[in-house]
Amino acid sequence: MLLYISLLTIILSALLVTYNWRINKNTIYLGAFFSILATYGLTHYFTIYAKSPFWLAIFYNNFSPFWFLTGPLLLFYYRGTLTDNSKLRGTDIIHFIPFLVQLAGIFPYLLTPFSYKVDIAAQILNDLNLITQFNVNWITKPIVNFLGRPILVFLYLGYITYLLWLNHPKSNRAKVPMQQFKLTYRWLILLEVTTAILIINFFLLSWSLSKQTVTATMVNAQFTHFFSGIAYFCMSFMLLLFPRILYGMPIYTAEPAKTNQPIKEISEVLVSQDDPFFELVDKINAYLKKEEPYLNPEFTINELAASLKVPVHHVSYCLNTLMNVKFTSLRTQLRIQYAAKLLDSGQADDLSMDGIGKKSGFSTRSNFYNAFKTETGLTPSEYLERKNQ
Repeated sequence: MLLYISLLTIILSALLVTYNWRINKNTIYLGAFFSILATYGLTHYFTIYAKSPFWLAIFYNNFSPFWFLTGPLLLFYYRGTLTDNSKLRGTDIIHFIPFLVQLAGIFPYLLTPFSYKVDIAAQILNDLNLITQFNVNWITKPIVNFLGRPILVFLYLGYITYLLWLNHPKSNRAKVPMQQFKLTYRWLILLEVTTAILIINFFLLSWSLSKQTVTATMVNAQFTHFFSGIAYFCMSFMLLLFPRILYGMPIYTAEPAKTNQPIKEISEVLVSQDDPFFELVDKINAYLKKEEPYLNPEFTINELAASLKVPVHHVSYCLNTLMNVKFTSLRTQLRIQYAAKLLDSGQADDLSMDGIGKKSGFSTRSNFYNAFKTETGLTPSEYLERKNQ
């Protein structure tokens, strides 16, 4: 079970990063955190259960430097989410020191032939007690690494708790949508608690290694492995249940609008104007109405955000939460509205239906016809015929 859940966690993490990093770059830290935890689970699986020298040779120690990045990645995700800023700082280089030390320590081992690694793996599978005796790190001993990893994560969790306390819901967050803030804040607490329980299990396992044989420790650690697999899955699966978490805690920093009322032509499904991002909804509607950028077949949400000079996840939050519409659906609706105007104004006399579609922003005839049929219930030709009746 640990194998399948760890693999599923890696797949979900890859999907998380692939489809969301352009919208909110903090998801890169979260996806990397999940993936590294999953490789830790896979290493345990191939050590205890698989009995395959080949696979153990792949996972044994080769990924160990990355395990020292779990704490920093978690911190970067929390800090980026709470401050609505995913950029690293110059001083963040200090967080990579344990990773670099571990990498330097096992670097000679990384350069050894794979056949040598398979031989070591076979010996370990034959006698698990050799795990603490084989020292492939010329800087530190195995037990130091076993205990150092969870202790380091504990230190980061302590600082993360401090950050959460500074940014609790009762603090002054006037420029953050409160509903979104509370949802994300609960997720951050849940992630921290789950990670803490998981790391406690690994710490107890590592501590047991310093007190008794590896064989005895592994026999008593089956629950830890099972629980770890469940924890991996639950942490990543939560994002599928509550995708709004990925918007983070958007902080609206623009100056308050002095004039103009909200433009409600594009979407009437809006939340209370108490949400600080309602002003950005205003700007999105006004920009789309005035500039008509959707007529460009290559128009994307990234270009919309760049034009408004705001982060992509701010625009995504406004569309999905405040306007209750996906960007692709909104873009299609606007293009169909424009095409209908062309047909109503008699443009079909001068342009073919293909011309109407291309002028409206559709790249192909089939896309135009399918979208028009979906939005209006009629094909462009049927729409024109009904209009002329």
